[in-house]
Amino acid sequence: MKAQPGKDLIIFGSGSIVSELTRHGLIDEYQFAVCPVLLGSGESLVRGVSQRLPLDLLEAKRLPSGDVILRYAPSTGVGRLAGAE
Repeated sequence: MKAQPGKDLIIFGSGSIVSELTRHGLIDEYQFAVCPVLLGSGESLVRGVSQRLPLDLLEAKRLPSGDVILRYAPSTGVGRLAGAE
């Protein structure tokens, strides 16, 4: 599907699908919504990925609610966000 022309695919909140696609290097961009709520415990978003995957920050966007949207891509070794070192 990735090699075919067409629009981007979006996956909302499915850690198992994201884990499998990450393992196979099929994700071009990750987006995370950070909500200002503290929890005592939780689950890992991506399980079963055995290797560390460094990410480059593409964008950080603050919403009026106080939430933050973070966009990342698999690292190329060079920071992509303007001013990133």
